[in-house]
Amino acid sequence: MSKETDKEVEEYFNDDSVNFYIEIGENGNPKFVKKESKENE
Repeated sequence: MSKETDKEVEEYFNDDSVNFYIEIGENGNPKFVKKESKENE
């Protein structure tokens, strides 16, 4: 993966419209985790 692609991915996952993020689990595998909705705070 190029650094350019990494940056694009980072920007995508930092977008408020994206309702999930990737978290690395205990076994080292990435998993998708839903973000808490800001509207519910």
